[in-house]
Amino acid sequence: TLALLFGVHDFTVAVQWNHNLLLVAELDRCECKTSGAMLRNVPHFMHCFLNLMKQVNRFLGYAGFAPPRLVFHTVIVQDVAGGVPFHPELQALLPTHTQTGLHHWAGHASFGFHDSPFQTALVLSMDGGGDDGSLALFIGNRSGQEYALHHVDSLVSISLGGLWRLWGNMFMKFRAHNHNFTQRVDLMSLAGHGNATLQLTNLLRRSIFNHRMRSETTLFKGYMKLRPSVTSDYNLAASAQLALVQWCQQLLSPEKYGHLLRGVEGVVLTGGVAQNAKLNWDLPQHLKPVPVHVPPSPGDSGVPVGLLYNRTRCMPRQETMYLGLTLADLGALPALVGLYGAVPATVSDVVRLLCSGA
Repeated sequence: TLALLFGVHDFTVAVQWNHNLLLVAELDRCECKTSGAMLRNVPHFMHCFLNLMKQVNRFLGYAGFAPPRLVFHTVIVQDVAGGVPFHPELQALLPTHTQTGLHHWAGHASFGFHDSPFQTALVLSMDGGGDDGSLALFIGNRSGQEYALHHVDSLVSISLGGLWRLWGNMFMKFRAHNHNFTQRVDLMSLAGHGNATLQLTNLLRRSIFNHRMRSETTLFKGYMKLRPSVTSDYNLAASAQLALVQWCQQLLSPEKYGHLLRGVEGVVLTGGVAQNAKLNWDLPQHLKPVPVHVPPSPGDSGVPVGLLYNRTRCMPRQETMYLGLTLADLGALPALVGLYGAVPATVSDVVRLLCSGA
């Protein structure tokens, strides 16, 4: 049985075969924030999907396997409140046996929990800042016969994702003022060059940590008033980094959700914001002796893996192959292999490695 899931958020596919996770392929980064946007991208998605099935059939055929009986578990990742409707074009393409909805940060949470070594964990899914907000907390339990990922709370008023991507967002949104910025790089990569200030930290708290999902305009206007020199660009980054770390520490304080730590083996940080290296270092130091696990996940490819884990109960901590190339570009793969001096492998070679537990 071949189980296949996809998320309309970025057209990422996870393929499972006989309870083994074979591959995760990011077909294309195409964010469908509205029903109309998704409908316009249906032909493109269909092209990517058919390419995927062609490659899977070649993959199995070259290895000498009989054509499998395909069972499609189609999961719609809901990035917008109310969910994204399942369009007839996609429904005709996919002979679905099941069709359910799961929120984007729930997919991140499931992936992080399954990837962790813990039987019980407090899971912080930190992602977004655009579509779906910011953070959700879960309690994961897979001890004994019980399996559950219980939703504890959602803090959609905290735009952590906006804070994480603040510099890039401001650069793109205020193109007329691009000359005012130091350089077009990620916000956190500038943090080590500056010093956090009380003024900037307070400004960030007022602008980011409030009910507004997109507050870059408010922040930009306030920031330009405080900006005496280019040096303050780095100070803004350092202040943003400090605000992010301090807020996460406060979240896990005894006054907030710290009491939940008494009943778990560890903490899982997952989602895009969880890839912040400074946060990954500071939070474990703050929570000692409670261990902290951060799963490796390029982009949003962890979301369909989490959906697959959540629905099919795969064994935890499997080795996973991530493909960053779009399947439409597979024709250029031989040239890419030659560029890096690698030795090409046949599909049957890969199958033998997978079957041997590699």
